[in-house]
Amino acid sequence: MKVITVLNSDFDNLCFQLADKINAGYSPDLIVGIATGGEFVAKKIAERLNLPTVIIKRQRASTKHKKKFKIAKVLPLLPVFINNSLRIAEIKYNEWRFNRNGRAVSSGEVIFKEGDLRLLKECQNIVLVDDSVDSGGTFVDCIKYIKNQVGEGAAVRTAALNVTFSNPVVKPDFCMYEDILLRCPWANDVAPAK
Repeated sequence: MKVITVLNSDFDNLCFQLADKINAGYSPDLIVGIATGGEFVAKKIAERLNLPTVIIKRQRASTKHKKKFKIAKVLPLLPVFINNSLRIAEIKYNEWRFNRNGRAVSSGEVIFKEGDLRLLKECQNIVLVDDSVDSGGTFVDCIKYIKNQVGEGAAVRTAALNVTFSNPVVKPDFCMYEDILLRCPWANDVAPAK
């Protein structure tokens, strides 16, 4: 497993490539992003495809722990190879725990964040976007949320920049990388611009 840093134009280009991949295999009329990382990816995809966005939110427990322990302040100061090793170790440990626990995912509350919620009722071809898929638990809850909002006959497809676990409970329909970790602009270990 390796870590790839995608910042600035590299990030934009990767999102645009994912948009092109989606557009080649599907004709979406709405992009739904999952805050925080998926929100940025969704907005870039929507920009490329000239589509509206709705943003929803469901936070992973591990993200809350990172903020709780103030690790975010230290990570940008560490050398990249140490941060890469920490990222890989965290993912491998989380995947081991996921498999040990019978591939069970914890559920979380999904809430509306921004956009026109009526679009979920009106649109027929929806793409749910996250930045990265580990266990797939976020997709499970967000798909359930969307299906409770959409009109009859609406289809929901999923997209992400990368998948880190070898066998998530929901694998995205459209994806750029598998078994690769991405360091995106909002990551806790991105060094501030000089």
